[in-house]
Amino acid sequence: MLRQAYPAVEPVEDCLSGALMNAGPVIHPPLIMMNAGSLEHFDSWDIHNEGTQPSIRRVTDALDAERIALRQALGYDAPHFPLADHYSTTGDEWMYGHAAHEKLTDSGDWRERINLLNHRYMLEDTRLGLSFLVSVGRVGGHPHTRGTGSAEHRLRHHRHRPVRAGPHAGVPGAVRDDPP
Repeated sequence: MLRQAYPAVEPVEDCLSGALMNAGPVIHPPLIMMNAGSLEHFDSWDIHNEGTQPSIRRVTDALDAERIALRQALGYDAPHFPLADHYSTTGDEWMYGHAAHEKLTDSGDWRERINLLNHRYMLEDTRLGLSFLVSVGRVGGHPHTRGTGSAEHRLRHHRHRPVRAGPHAGVPGAVRDDPP
């Protein structure tokens, strides 16, 4: 049914595989943290345009390599949709197509005020998403070392709590959260 509505949909093995496809925890935490001064200074800032500089791309590339390595360590098959393909105009087509980054920045839709305390990039992608990647890596025996430093302050509030997952999540060693 999904393929009829969305012909480009990619099937995944389970919900954990789908969660490990999420690029938000890879791209947004470095953009937020490494551009914090500019985000606080300017009334609006296009984090995907002015904020995506080579030093930040190196961090996102490293985080993405760990995300892909984690998927592979857990036995998930390609496609892994490397974030580098998002920035490429040639080669493998990323989930949003070729030149996705240029289309994103050319639109001007992302020039906005980003409050570092409550913007979704901080709350969803850093607090929850990056912490999730680090936790799955710990549980799966594949530490997400670059993500750990960024997420450690968030994990302190939930230190060493086990990953909770439903019966079909595919997380080895997770505490099951089965309904009665």
